[in-house]
Amino acid sequence: MGDQLVADLYTVDLICHGTPSPQLLQMFLKQYGYELKDIKNIAFRKKNNFQVRDGDNGIITNGVTDSYLISFLNGVCYTENCYNCKYAQFNRVSDITLGDSWGSDLSNEEQSKGVSLILVQSDKGCELIEKADLILKDVDINNAVANNKQLEHPSVKPVKYDSFFKSLKSGTSYNKSICKAYKKQYIKQLIKKILIKCKLR
Repeated sequence: MGDQLVADLYTVDLICHGTPSPQLLQMFLKQYGYELKDIKNIAFRKKNNFQVRDGDNGIITNGVTDSYLISFLNGVCYTENCYNCKYAQFNRVSDITLGDSWGSDLSNEEQSKGVSLILVQSDKGCELIEKADLILKDVDINNAVANNKQLEHPSVKPVKYDSFFKSLKSGTSYNKSICKAYKKQYIKQLIKKILIKCKLR
């Protein structure tokens, strides 16, 4: 029985950049009158639209990268252990590794549909992928690693990490803390938000 369970078990890991604490998401949402516990359907990305979404709608104006995603994309909001993750290396411990296929040589049209990277580490993983109804293309492993740095090392802690968290702990809002840390990016999205609102009038 035990051997059968092991034979039927497939392990999968993700190419992970890092994960923020739920407390940070709660801080971001509170600025807009939301409570995390009250949101039933939350998403952080819809294709190339990087923003926190409550169902189909962005927490702020659709089409704007909000401060929560600015912090995530800059890697400044991850938990401390993410910057020392022992699993962020090429030698993985699972049957299959999944991630985004950044740097794909497929056409832009194909990439717009969504392209995933699959790395297989075991015979079991290989058998599973061969049975799956997937369109598979060989990839240049060196290119895959070059475009997924967490296959080489953990995310690097940003220089602005300490000042960002110091700002939050002082009671400064999430948006203002991001504006302090990444002023140009924040203002760019603020202008974009204003332009979108003007266009909708």
